[in-house]
Amino acid sequence: MTTRSTGSSGDTVSLASVASAADARKIKVQQWGSVLTIVLVEGSSLLPKDENGFSDPYVKFQLGKEKYKSKVRFFLLHVLFNYADDYYES
Repeated sequence: MTTRSTGSSGDTVSLASVASAADARKIKVQQWGSVLTIVLVEGSSLLPKDENGFSDPYVKFQLGKEKYKSKVRFFLLHVLFNYADDYYES
């Protein structure tokens, strides 16, 4: 926004900077007790488990009582997941 407002001290203040400062305060209010980042990179030298000589790899993990599963990658013995996600706990 290019509209300007005059502050109490006579200084001109951009309304866009006021809005972004308000957004920054909202973000600071959201505090988490901990953040866990899971990064799945790759799986290599997997054993063939299917009749066709390949595997359909995926990753399962549990965080507390919640269970998660990655996408299945079909017909691979060397898989690149390239997946990352953050899990927040308050």
